[in-house]
Amino acid sequence: MSPDCKVIATGSADGTIKFWDTVANKLLKSLRGASPGHHPICLAFNPQDLCVAAGTTNKMVRYWELSEFGLVSSTSIENSQPRFMQFEGTGELTFAAFDDCTKSFNLDFEGMSKPKVFECIAKPSLKRVLDMKISSDSKNLYLLETNYFEDEGSRKNKPTKLELSHLLLDDCNKDPKVNPYRKEEKDKISFNPGLQSQSTASGSGFPRQSEMSQRTAGANHPSVFPRRNNSEKRDYAAESTRGKAPSVFAANALSLIG
Repeated sequence: MSPDCKVIATGSADGTIKFWDTVANKLLKSLRGASPGHHPICLAFNPQDLCVAAGTTNKMVRYWELSEFGLVSSTSIENSQPRFMQFEGTGELTFAAFDDCTKSFNLDFEGMSKPKVFECIAKPSLKRVLDMKISSDSKNLYLLETNYFEDEGSRKNKPTKLELSHLLLDDCNKDPKVNPYRKEEKDKISFNPGLQSQSTASGSGFPRQSEMSQRTAGANHPSVFPRRNNSEKRDYAAESTRGKAPSVFAANALSLIG
């Protein structure tokens, strides 16, 4: 949904992206969102500009401007499909979560025909991304991941982990001269481990939402989930930075997995 809540974008299996007017209750535009034989799998509106980004099954991130619905730019083909995308608050950077890494792109970098990669945070092993959120103050990025992939077949004898981690966005590179794929350990940044839940190999795979809530309700994670005091007004948009975030993320993941 657009920042002003007037337009909804939907991606379809036929490869199209459709834009819907929520005020007039009608279709505004339908455009080809991916190469033939592929389709969009995640969408994100720029909070500061008339622009939408789409991640596609052919492993690309594509950008459209919404005044005339024209294609602005596309990334190179990545190693894996982008699972989730979100713009940070200024609209300058797009964060895309892949199963092998998390990247930030700058669309408007001068002299570049394609979006420039500013940061690439590689994972030590493949993890399926179930959800990604940026806090409303644009200070933290949260990832919910699992080590289980549906195409691997049966879960038998494979303990399933559900992991929630976070990244301080101030730590991410914003200098175009810095190599985003830098290999020196002292220059690398990584996600901070948050909460984990692991099933038994013979169990149902993921913990029930009630179990996840019980495990995290009394946990003390001040650096990851600062507590909300009673004087604060509840802000659901910023819930990912506060005490009950794990159960919210768990509910999202469980609804996706069924």
